[in-house]
Amino acid sequence: MPFAEDKKRVLAKLFSPDKSKKGDVDKEIIPLLTAINAIDVLYTTSSCSGRIVLLEEPASKKKHEARWLFVSHAVVDAQDLLNVELSIDEGSTLYLRQESAILHVACKDLDAAKKLLELCREEGLKHSGIVSFSKTGRIMVEMFFNERMDAPVKVGKDKLVDDTYVVRAVAIANEKLSTTHKKLAVLVRRFTTWKKQEQ
Repeated sequence: MPFAEDKKRVLAKLFSPDKSKKGDVDKEIIPLLTAINAIDVLYTTSSCSGRIVLLEEPASKKKHEARWLFVSHAVVDAQDLLNVELSIDEGSTLYLRQESAILHVACKDLDAAKKLLELCREEGLKHSGIVSFSKTGRIMVEMFFNERMDAPVKVGKDKLVDDTYVVRAVAIANEKLSTTHKKLAVLVRRFTTWKKQEQ
């Protein structure tokens, strides 16, 4: 399928309910998606604006069996996390995580992919890279942001930390998520400039 037709098909479903746990696009990342999708040689397929979560990892370590006890795509009040019922299964580990933003961007060709990766490097997204090639020549680039925190807080019935630790950890997670969101705004300007140069 030609790139333009594929882009039109994918973007027609961009704001429809999806298969993610949240079920739809994060509002914090919509301006960036709009800026990227305005460029002829790019379109987005999936994204996350970053989040703070309490995640129960089962003893099996299987990702699809993990359970979210709390999730927010914006900064949070530590008390909201302290109020969460932390009942988890024996053998499970409860983590307080701050997960960074991530986007998957389809590129029309290698030149577009190279330009996108150069932009990523200039903005400090050093872990970004090409993740797949299609038979039609489309190249998928993963834009991966750097901010992340991963702290175990409970194993089975054993609480590993006190409330003071949680409050301080949440402050760090909020700072990291805010940094991610500032980067999203910078990237909107970068892609808007790209679009102007395309015209």
